[in-house]
Amino acid sequence: MQPTVQICSLAILFAFIFQVNGNSTILLKPIQITERRNYKNSINFQSYHIKQQQPRGYMIHGHSEEFVKLPGLTMTFQHTMPVLYKIRFEGTCFSTHSSQIWLYLRLMINDYLFYVDKFVPNAADRYRYFRGDTGNDGIDYVGGLYFYSTSPTVTTCGFSNIVSLNPGFHIIDIGARSGYLMYGAFPVQVIGGILSVEAIQFDTDANIGIPTLNGRILVLLQLKYSQPQIVKILKKDGICVSQQTVSNIKRNIGLQRNSVEKIKFSRQRPVATPSTVLKVIQAIDVNDPPTQRSIAKACHASQSTISRIIKQANFILRKKQKVHKLTSSNAEKRRRRALRLYRQLANNRYKNFITTDESWFYLDGTEGKRKVCYIKKSDPDYDRMILQQDSSRPQGFMLWVDISSYGKTSLRFVKPGVKINSDYYINNILKPFLSRDVPRLFSNKKKNKLIFHHDSAPSHISKKTIAFLNASKINYVKPEEWMPKSPDAAPMDYSIWGYLKQQLNKQKIESLNVLKKKLLHEWTKMDQAYIDRVLAHWPKRVFLIHKAHGFHVEHRLKL
Repeated sequence: MQPTVQICSLAILFAFIFQVNGNSTILLKPIQITERRNYKNSINFQSYHIKQQQPRGYMIHGHSEEFVKLPGLTMTFQHTMPVLYKIRFEGTCFSTHSSQIWLYLRLMINDYLFYVDKFVPNAADRYRYFRGDTGNDGIDYVGGLYFYSTSPTVTTCGFSNIVSLNPGFHIIDIGARSGYLMYGAFPVQVIGGILSVEAIQFDTDANIGIPTLNGRILVLLQLKYSQPQIVKILKKDGICVSQQTVSNIKRNIGLQRNSVEKIKFSRQRPVATPSTVLKVIQAIDVNDPPTQRSIAKACHASQSTISRIIKQANFILRKKQKVHKLTSSNAEKRRRRALRLYRQLANNRYKNFITTDESWFYLDGTEGKRKVCYIKKSDPDYDRMILQQDSSRPQGFMLWVDISSYGKTSLRFVKPGVKINSDYYINNILKPFLSRDVPRLFSNKKKNKLIFHHDSAPSHISKKTIAFLNASKINYVKPEEWMPKSPDAAPMDYSIWGYLKQQLNKQKIESLNVLKKKLLHEWTKMDQAYIDRVLAHWPKRVFLIHKAHGFHVEHRLKL
């Protein structure tokens, strides 16, 4: 049984004046049903009301597509809680004619006709509210009284309905009409009608088998109908509610919600058509895909729909990584040499390595400025969208450091303007490293297992540098063993330098001396646990390069 509410904001009055079938105006006082709450999940209160047809006989003259109210049977009710009504009509139908006669009787509430589970306006074209019907005679068979006679007849006629009404002011009537214009619809009488109403007030949590308006709205929400769709569905049944009412019931703050916990509903989004999904996948599954906005415009869909299709198709958006361009020869060397290096690093043998590198640090990278900003649409501040850069050569210096599982070396700053050749690298970098850092970090026993790693810069692979390393009796990664163009396999490149520059970029530094002090502070503050995580990731990266046949892996992993 479907519920109903007061139709289209009927005025709540203690006295209501209306006219019945063109007869004299009658003053009605509504029956007040007081809210009573005694027990949980139970019927709280019942009341019985009976009214007799006055005058006792009423004749229906001729054919009519609309129902007229039987006089003297009108009852009005007002209540602040949902009430279940058991409504019963009994009377006598009388015809003195020997021709075919049709008579229909039906419950009317608030001037709307009740059809089993819906309310329909009392209009000549009400059959339009029923799918597949082309006339009122086909729908008036259901839910009320149907009387048919081909001879003079006196018979008992009656019917009953059960309906749940929401809080408000409600008018109950019995409507009648005669049908089938093609047969003449001879007059027929309804005599001695009695209308009895049993009003039952129940707890809103009680299971009475008939949903209230709240129950019906909750069912529609669970069926994934949107709030505007629910309003339209109820309006077709003669129930006028606002979207705010639906929202209140959904959020459990309506008049009839007693439960404390909220009920969550989710409306399923419209599924994109297969053709749209195919267009989107074809558009994004390329090296240089268009923007989601342009795809949405081409597919005549919203950008959120395009984003949802991409996500459901198991695609994710990633920023492209800038990497060195590799020739086929470079890739082949990386593949072969990566496997050899991996065998040296695997099974925690990376702890025997000390890896080194040098990098430039500039003042323009330490301005503490972000590359994004927020602006108001209504009053945009365009100046904040500009990031000015000095066209002159930035001030900076080169820095050299080493890291290992046993600690990190001291910082070594390269003097500005100095050309780093073999002599400078040996005298200012390698000699202090071997005489100061290695003894501090490695014991004599560990020193025998030490492997020195640096990249293939010209000063690193020169004959003079190689001769110095051999004379120093230190194990090192030889030039023919190191992978060319492989910053993705050097811990300093894939992690340490980026971390330091990120920390410095958060600060505003105005001189090179201050920059050096800040670098020294950040280097001292760097936790050895972080360095250990960076080095532990080294073997995996090298092995992935081998598995990728020497091609780039930076875009496939994230530290």
